[in-house]
Amino acid sequence: MVGAHIKEQIEKQQLKIPPVILAPMGISTIKFSPEKRDRKLHEELQIKGEFLLFVGNCIPEKGISELVLSMPNIIKTFPSAVLVVIGQGVLLEQLQTMAKQLGVAANIRFMGALASEKLPGYFASADAFILPSYSEGYSLVVREALSSETPVIVSDIETFNSGELSNLVFKLKKIEPNDIAEMVKSVLKGNDKLEEMKKKGRIYVQQNDDVSTVHRIYFHLVKSL
Repeated sequence: MVGAHIKEQIEKQQLKIPPVILAPMGISTIKFSPEKRDRKLHEELQIKGEFLLFVGNCIPEKGISELVLSMPNIIKTFPSAVLVVIGQGVLLEQLQTMAKQLGVAANIRFMGALASEKLPGYFASADAFILPSYSEGYSLVVREALSSETPVIVSDIETFNSGELSNLVFKLKKIEPNDIAEMVKSVLKGNDKLEEMKKKGRIYVQQNDDVSTVHRIYFHLVKSL
């Protein structure tokens, strides 16, 4: 099982099956690191203020429409903030039209799909990563953001309420534009715990989701068969 919440659900059913082993998908914490921060990205993307990041499919389940709708509120406080959207999907053209209608097209960059080798620079350079999705399984992108020491804003769903991870992300009360905007503004303003959360987030991923850890889990699992 890749997700702690899935493991917990199965164990609650008390099925007569072998012990459930948590085996995450794994990421490279060397690849996704705060050291990959690239100030040139701000110039390339023409970002003069805060750098907000979304990475995922542009589909209703990801809450991307609500995120775009939150931008007018966000730029009232942070007028130079820019949302960078990396991903494709059925909503992409609709989102581009929506941004124009809302008057925030200048504050959003729709990048489409990017080569995987470019992603670490984006994650490390962002001031906040936002994923207001309605459902998630394991969510590699959240781990990639945490490993990059980038503050993470997610929806308050079961996936992000398991164990230590719950204390390392900022959770939205509702997946609504106003709630998203208020949370983003709060994170951008910063607080005393933010730097500590960023450090702990990277340590958490290093200890639980790094590819070296995952390799050991699968090695011992295969060896036990």
